[in-house]
Amino acid sequence: MKKAGPVAILVVVIGLLCVGMYASLQSQSTVINYDLYDLNAVITGNKDNGNIGDHVKGNEEAPVILFEYVDYTCAYCAEINEILNELVAKRSDDLAVVQRTFLLNNDPRVSAAAEAAGLQGYWKSYADLLFEEQNNWAQARGDELLEVFVTYFDQVSAGEGDLEKFKSDMTSKEVLAKVRFDTGIGAKLEIRGTPALYLDGELINPGANGSTKEAVMRTLEDLIDARI
Repeated sequence: MKKAGPVAILVVVIGLLCVGMYASLQSQSTVINYDLYDLNAVITGNKDNGNIGDHVKGNEEAPVILFEYVDYTCAYCAEINEILNELVAKRSDDLAVVQRTFLLNNDPRVSAAAEAAGLQGYWKSYADLLFEEQNNWAQARGDELLEVFVTYFDQVSAGEGDLEKFKSDMTSKEVLAKVRFDTGIGAKLEIRGTPALYLDGELINPGANGSTKEAVMRTLEDLIDARI
């Protein structure tokens, strides 16, 4: 009989641990007082977010900070992710992007996988890969989806990441607290869909002047220029 490889074994173990993830996320009784936080500033690690701070693309000291609320299963979130990555690279002196999770489908597993990768320094590359490969995993379920998580982590870490730690972190109370915290911010802001983009506390529509990539980039650059 062929022995299961390390990735297959991890998938089975993660599958057992993930059965109650959503219930665990929902059952946390601690009520977070979001009035203690400036939601329009970078939030560092604290007791409410599992000591996992905001994920920032670019220089968080930039004069303009865009706050983005995403769900990894959202198709337009994948499109805007590519645009914002290009924009941060192009306007690195002017713009930083803070990306926060807002669960649309009530399933924390994909976001938890990204957060677990982040604890080993691979958050951006893992999040980008989830968006880039969205069409390839969006319909995956159960063990198939869990195998995607493990395979992607092995890929972004070039085999150097700690798979056992990734497995453990993905279902940890700290990672679930982070997903819950970010989603709670979105709920407080009464977000109805993703991606939701905020500048200076105001919800903006990057597609106001057209939905093409060029039009969205132009709209966002105009908004940046108006603030510097």
